Amino acid sequence: MWTPSSTAIKTISAGLGFIGEYNRSKTVEREGKYAREIAQINAEALMKDAQRRFAAGVREGAEYRRQGEITESNAIANMAAMGGGVDPEMLARLKQKANYNTMSAIYDSAVAASDIRAEARNVRSQGEWAKMQADARAKDIRFSAAITALKDLPLSYAQKPKKPRPGYGKPPSNIGYDRSG
Repeated sequence: MWTPSSTAIKTISAGLGFIGEYNRSKTVEREGKYAREIAQINAEALMKDAQRRFAAGVREGAEYRRQGEITESNAIANMAAMGGGVDPEMLARLKQKANYNTMSAIYDSAVAASDIRAEARNVRSQGEWAKMQADARAKDIRFSAAITALKDLPLSYAQKPKKPRPGYGKPPSNIGYDRSG
């Protein structure tokens, strides 16, 4: 019956350790990839929120304009019903207020949408950063696993230091060394 030598056991152990660490590095890479994908999804959702917020502001502005036109029409009707003339200064103030409210609603929604888009860019860049960090961590795990596996591998016969052969390692006697001291 064959029994493994300690060299074989150490070699197999070092190989299995490397494989385990390599698989762990792949898991870390996948986690980084998933973090980036989740950040992309969240950023896209934020971008859609920004579009909805701006569209809501435009609709609100349109409603202010419509209300201003109704108010102006009612003012003209009331002035005509009273028998007086139409006061252009009063109509100009009504129109100015309606225009101001319209532009304010659109501007406020544009600023809010811009803030949301900036947040989306931030989320996206955080996802990219997480992916880069995971890739770096995975490379570090693989590198240290390789170093550990190589260090743990037993020295093979070809790598074992050889005993010096007799006569080697001493200076030759015919060169003229004085051995007397």
